[in-house]
Order: sequence, then C-alpha cells, then structure tokens
Amino acid sequence: MTLQAPQAWKGDLGGAVAIDLQFEASTPSKSRTSVKPVLVHGDLSVVRCDLGAGAILCQPNAPAGKRYAVVISHGGGVSVSRGGVTQQLKSGEAVLLRSWEPSRIDCSSAFRVSLLSLSCDGLDISEMNAERAVARGIARDAEGLVLLRRYLVAIEKEAGTKRSPEAAALIARHIQDLLLLALTRWPGDLDKNVNLTLLEMRLDAVEAYLESNFRDPSMSVSEAAAALGISPRYVERLLQGVGTTFSKRLIELRLDEAYRQLRDAELADRSVETVALSSGFTNAAHFSRRFRARFGYPPSELRELAAGTDGEAATKPVVPAPRRKPDKPAVAGWGVRLDEELADEVRKAAVAGERALAASALKEAVSQFRVALSTLRRLPPLTERDELELDCQLGIVSALVAQRGYTDPQTSGAYRRAETLCRVLNLEQRLANVEDALYREHLVRADYDEALRVCERSQRGGRDSWLIGAAIVRMHQGKLAVAGELFDRAIPRRVGRADGEEAVTPVNFFVILGKLVYEALFEVLRGEREASRALMRKAIDMARNSGNTAAMGFALSSCTRTSWLDGNDRDNLVIAQELADLCRGNSFAYWGAVADCHLAWHAARADQSDAAAMISNGIERYRRTGARWLLPYLIALQAEIDHMAARHDRAMQHVAEARALADELGEHWYDAALLSLEGDILAAIGRADDARRARQNSRMLARKQGARLFLSKASPGSRWGADDKEQRRNGQRISVKNADV
Repeated sequence: MTLQAPQAWKGDLGGAVAIDLQFEASTPSKSRTSVKPVLVHGDLSVVRCDLGAGAILCQPNAPAGKRYAVVISHGGGVSVSRGGVTQQLKSGEAVLLRSWEPSRIDCSSAFRVSLLSLSCDGLDISEMNAERAVARGIARDAEGLVLLRRYLVAIEKEAGTKRSPEAAALIARHIQDLLLLALTRWPGDLDKNVNLTLLEMRLDAVEAYLESNFRDPSMSVSEAAAALGISPRYVERLLQGVGTTFSKRLIELRLDEAYRQLRDAELADRSVETVALSSGFTNAAHFSRRFRARFGYPPSELRELAAGTDGEAATKPVVPAPRRKPDKPAVAGWGVRLDEELADEVRKAAVAGERALAASALKEAVSQFRVALSTLRRLPPLTERDELELDCQLGIVSALVAQRGYTDPQTSGAYRRAETLCRVLNLEQRLANVEDALYREHLVRADYDEALRVCERSQRGGRDSWLIGAAIVRMHQGKLAVAGELFDRAIPRRVGRADGEEAVTPVNFFVILGKLVYEALFEVLRGEREASRALMRKAIDMARNSGNTAAMGFALSSCTRTSWLDGNDRDNLVIAQELADLCRGNSFAYWGAVADCHLAWHAARADQSDAAAMISNGIERYRRTGARWLLPYLIALQAEIDHMAARHDRAMQHVAEARALADELGEHWYDAALLSLEGDILAAIGRADDARRARQNSRMLARKQGARLFLSKASPGSRWGADDKEQRRNGQRISVKNADV
C-alpha cells in the first residue's frame, strides 16, 4: 500500500520504508506524531505509528502497483472507512486495506497502530479470503493475528539493531506466514491443518514433494524450494529439524525404491542399471557404492538371492550376509535381525500413536507415528522392518484421513506406500483394506474412472469389496439401474438371502457402515424414503455404539446429505449441527465443511444475512481438502441460498457452474434437481416458458435415471422432499444424540 506522506513525515519515516503516510491532525498545533520503522525487507514494510487525534488517508496510487496493507489497532476508538462503510476496531483487531481503494483511518484521541505493507503477489491468499478480511476485519483472537502481535512486539524491541540479510529475510518470511495464517484461518474455521504448526505444514509439503519427485534425476533443493515457494536454505532448515538433509533424504528414498525393485520377483528381468536409473540415479557405479554403504552388500548379490536360485519363494527374507566393518554387528545369511533396541523404540511410538488415535487425539497420533517412521529409517529394509512400517503407515493414515481427508498428499502418499508394502509382504487382507482407501481417494476426487480401475483390480484379486465400490460410482454417475444390480449382489439381504445379516467385526466394521449409508442414499434417490430413514437410523446407532469418532463423522456426514434430500429439514438441521460440533472437537476438516454448507442453507431459511458468506466459506474449505465429488451438489445449495434471497442472477450463475462441473466430473446424480432449480429461478424472474421447459427436462431425466425422488415435488418452487404436512403426518424421526428429536 502506498500512502502519500507530507514532508513533515519524511524524517520520521525514513526514505527506505515502502509505506508513506498522509496524516491529517484534528488539532495540528497540538498533534504529535511518531513513526517507527520496524522492518523493511524486499517487498515487506512494517512500521509502528503513535499519533495524535486525526486521520490517516490512504489514496490510490497506480504507479506503486497493487498492494495490501494490514492495520493492527493497539487501542480502542479507531475506525476505518472505505466505500461508504465504517468499521470500528477494538484493541488487538486488524483490517485489510487495498491500494486501489481509497480509505481513511480515524481516531478522536491519541492512538497507536501497526501497519504492514506488501504487494499482492507477496501474500498468496484467495480473492475470497481477501474479500472476507476486507468486509469483516480480522478478529483479535484469530490464531495468526495473536501470534503476529506477539512477534511484532519482540521485533520492535530490536528495531534499531543491524540485522544480516539472512536474518531479515527469515523475519520477513515469518511475518508473511503469520499474516497468511491470520487471513485464512478464522476462529471456528475447520481448516484441514487446524492443529498443525506452520513448521509442520511446511515440512509436510517438503516431504510430499520429495516422495512424489525423487525419481527425477535432476531433482535439486533449489527446484523443490521454487516449487514450494520457500528458500533452499529454509528447506534445509526444515529437514535438519528432523535429523536429515535434503540430499540424504533424497538418496534414502532412491535407495529404498531400488531395494523394493531388486527384491520384487515380478521385476526380476530388470538389470541393476535399469533399477538404478528408474530410482533416480544417473550412474550405476555411484548407485552401487551408495547401496553397499547403506545395506552392506552390493545390489547384484541381493538380485541373485531375490531371484530364488534355490527355488524358494521370493517373498522370503532375502537379505544376504552384509559385509560390514569389524566394529559393526555381524549378521549372516537368512538370519538377519533388526536392531532390537531401535525396533523397540518404533513399537513404543506406534503403541503411543494407537492410543492417541483411540482417544481422537489426532495431532498426537500423527506425531507419534512420525517418530516411529523416522526411527525406522535407521533400520535396513528387512521383512520384519517392513511389517513394522506397514503397521505405522496404516496407523498414521487413519489419523490423516480424519484430520485432512483422503485427498491430502500426505494421506495418499502413505496409502500408496502401504500398498507397496502389502504387495511385497503378500498380505492379501491388508491389501484389501488399502485398496479400499485408494478407491475412496479417487472417489472423493471424483476421478471415477480410476476408482473403477481399483474395483477391477480388487475383482481380479478375488476380493468382493469391488461390488459396493462400483455401485457407489455408478450411483453418482446417475446410473441408478446399474447401481441397483450391484447393490443387490453386494448386500445379500436386499434379495432375501439367508446370509443377509453380516456379523460386525473390527475388520469389516467400516465396510458394513459404508454399505448402510450408501444404500440409504440410493433408496432416497429412488424415492423409497421409509427404507432410507431406517438405514440412516441403523448407521447412526451403529457408529454411536462403536465409540469411534471417525465412524461417527463418516455416518453423520453421509446422513446429512441423505436427510437433506429426504426433505426432513428438522432432522437434517440436528444431524448437521451434531456433525459440525463433532468436527470442531476433532479437527475433521472434510466432514466439517459438508456440515457447514448445510447449516448455511438452514441459516438462509431462517433469513440470516450471513448465509451466503457461510456457504462460500464452507465450499472454499471443502475445495481445500482436495475433494471434488460433491461440488455440483454443494454449489447447488449455494444457488438455492441466493434464490431464497432473491439474488436470481447469482443463483443462475451458480446453477450454470454446477452443471458445467457435473459434466466435467461425470457426476450426474443431481442433474435432474439442478434442472428443477433452474426452472424455479426462471419462474421467479418471469421467464415462464423457459421455466416450464427446464422442469419438463428435469422430469424426463429423473424418469430416465430412475431417480423418483426428483419427480415428487408437490408444486413448482417446492423442494422434492416431503413437505411439512407429510412430515407431520408420517412422524418419522432419525435418532441423533441418543434421543428422538
């Protein structure tokens, strides 16, 4: 933000500071001003202003480019005016200003503010977050703002100290990180990284980038830093914090990958040189030296034993006798053992992680499993070590799924690692569980073709989980007839088979819960409301009785959508509110966003003015989880909210956006409802003929798909679910919070 300054300020401000201030005192003869530069580095400027009664004027300045300024008030009585709107700032609150919008900061008595200025490119926030900060200000208890105020106090104490360029750059980066946190995470928000520190978030990003790109022989710390938007030095500092360096971690990943390939019987035709190149090495001799240094024997020897020259299965532990220096413990032949002291450390950390997971302490669970995985890196990749790693990978992804969702890079990376370990160890049942998770990742991303490929692999492997998976995909593609046939084959009781009731075990708990909630969705789309409600009640009771918060989140999230489609608004409000409360207490980002989108719809029904902002925030947080599969439906809720508020143009834009996204994703289960909603909006703006055609197309599509739910609208403009009279007449309620409400 460039704020023009009169000459009187030049001496106080200093020529190097990027923010100029134009201050108009209410009583010039008595006004005292003090402007203290706190930090000037690159694109960022920070100053503290102690001013008498008066106003700071912020005028657009095109040559300076587009910039943001954050104004933090350190006392009461400060007001900010722009665009005819005035905001009162209490002590500790802040507001975002934009250089292309004239604004004014007033106070009738002496006041102190801190001003931070940087270019729009230097603060990577979405336009939605910027609009929210401009419209509402930044609450004093916003996590990032609390930390930023404390950090600025510490920096101000040493403002006169001469800093090295490296120190100034690090301080500037910290301030930008805290600003970003303040502008994107708000009190009550369910951000996917709500319980992670900034360092953990950045370390996660570095690890994910390395694990995705280590096979690239040109990979460098500079390239990784550029891709992540941080400095190479910062990348190294992050990795040093967990006891490694960029080059060490890169070599470690490449050697582990080479080891997997060398012991994989299906890749026995690959030469050692080919394995080296495919793992990211550029020189076979260099690879052999690194391999021998890490494992104690050359790669060729491992390949010979892995080929099973004595006819034994390749899945047997195939580690040859390491050739070690005398000061290292000697091991021989097939009898290689892990360092038991290190293995015990891994087991203790894994047990602590499982206990934290059982208590829904997700951050602690992730931390403990990371300790275990970090310790495992110090062990050679033997079969026993791989089994320990598999336990840890499956443990950490259970926490990550609940905390971040299936589509988070760390979650998907851990599942793919677990899949590799299952195949190497030939563990069929565990492979089925991992395949189910990979399927859900593709499903939530709305990558339906890949989800069906996972089902095909499962079918070829003789695992029956493919049936329910394929049914869910076909249902969301709008192919209800095909989905019905698959549901009948996957759920025996649907066709009256004697083995229809499956016994619930810890292994199949989530499979059975998934069958209940998705069958409930299928039945409500077919217009079978009674069957759908019975299935929802059973699913919620089953999840509640388990005492598993992740199971409860899954059941409530699915039933939130299904009960809304059913048209039972009272039950839907209670379910959505319970889901929101559960998610706030457990940092379930994905499910929390779904809950808040539905609560926004109920807020609109209650004529709350902030309903539009609520659902915009909910959809944005849903997108941040990486999920795409329900976006057309959620955007349709957004259109309904605009329609209820008579913002018909915006409503039509959202309908068009939802239909275009449905075509892009191949997700057509809600198409008939979108056409019906379009008809309602067209009727509201007086386009009766177009409205009639849209409704006719909606009914035709609903009949074609077999979605009888969307044929049941009582009248134009009403929702397809049961109307209030029907709800009062049938009296069906869904049990939530241990009571019929």
